[in-house]
Amino acid sequence: MRRVALGLAAGLLGAACAIAESAGGAGNADWPQWAGPSRNATASAGGLFQGPVELREAWRKPAREGISALTVAAGRLFSLGTEAGFDVAFALDAKTGKELWQVRLGPANANMEFAVTSTPASDGKRVYVLGGACVLRALEAETGKEVWNHDLKAEFNPGPMANGCWTSPLLDGPLLVVQVNGEPDKLVMAFDAATGAVKWAAKGTIRAVRTSPAVADIGGVRQVVVHEGNKEQQGGLYGLRLTDGAQLWSLRFDPVQSFSFDTPLAFDGDRVAAVAWSEVRTVQVKKTGDAWKAELLWSARDIRADNQPFTSHVVAHEGYLYGLGGDLLVCLEAATGKKIWQEKVYTGSLILVDGHLVVLAQGSGLVRVVAATPEGYRAKLRKQVFTPGALSDVPPSFADGRLYLRNAEDLVAFEVVKAAPR
Repeated sequence: MRRVALGLAAGLLGAACAIAESAGGAGNADWPQWAGPSRNATASAGGLFQGPVELREAWRKPAREGISALTVAAGRLFSLGTEAGFDVAFALDAKTGKELWQVRLGPANANMEFAVTSTPASDGKRVYVLGGACVLRALEAETGKEVWNHDLKAEFNPGPMANGCWTSPLLDGPLLVVQVNGEPDKLVMAFDAATGAVKWAAKGTIRAVRTSPAVADIGGVRQVVVHEGNKEQQGGLYGLRLTDGAQLWSLRFDPVQSFSFDTPLAFDGDRVAAVAWSEVRTVQVKKTGDAWKAELLWSARDIRADNQPFTSHVVAHEGYLYGLGGDLLVCLEAATGKKIWQEKVYTGSLILVDGHLVVLAQGSGLVRVVAATPEGYRAKLRKQVFTPGALSDVPPSFADGRLYLRNAEDLVAFEVVKAAPR
């Protein structure tokens, strides 16, 4: 495992001058959970990045300790942090950064290497949070008042969890899906999002307490896709039918560094990419009658999970995969894994917005916006958003025309605007 030490310090920077006018065309209004609306680190934006653009700082405030990513729903930003020895959930006004409420979730888990890690999910009415002590809670989005809770350790016998819970809940319609790792038959569970009632519990094949599930429509079936792994760093993928948790397919990878904490990426209808510490593997899932089969199509070391625990290393766009491996941003042909181009940008995280890659470097504090095209590396803008050296282990979030970023020091919101005439 690549261990990245994360120490958080508070530091408030002044707002930047506003020198541009709004670009409009915001597209997706929300980024409602880890990896965005469709759990694939992708958002549409109605042409927001067409033409010259700039990032105009909207607000900035000190960050709490932790690497929970930023969820935006119905005008509120939600995340988790650790403060004065306690894990806390908090809500901000997404437009202004003003704190709306804060709720203590319990004492922080001293064994967690990166402080609190899980990212909330929200449907706008409620926000679903999982602190390091492994208590899953539904809170009122407006007030933070608790609606229901499940103590995963006490109720579902998840086995040794000294390092706490790291997984991020998956919200899909009325269901909240969590990798509980309860033994022997509660590795993945679905709860009624409104009431907390258990809807189903599913077996898995290998434990994977620190990963987060994806959701996809494959073979006409809505399913939860899980990247699994064990302490020997052996990984694999499996698919569970969303309605009842029945396992549809599975594929075990070769044992050598075939796992990481990355969320699987479903793309092109029947394919899933799993980024491991050693390489990216692309799997095709086929359904013939009632039979399912998953097979490895190709693997490539060009994309890999060099920085952990939770970053976003790969996205898919129009027949190509774009991702990070070491210090390189690369474009791979999705059908074959053939490398089309590469550019040195240094390790970090990326998301896809409006056909453009938003890349946040882990250590330099730089954001790059790069056209997602096989024609070569085409940078649209480059901006210093954080102090160099303060680690950025949280991927960007995008909602309502704004980028939301978190690092070891700050939370910051940037509006995407048309560049001022020169």
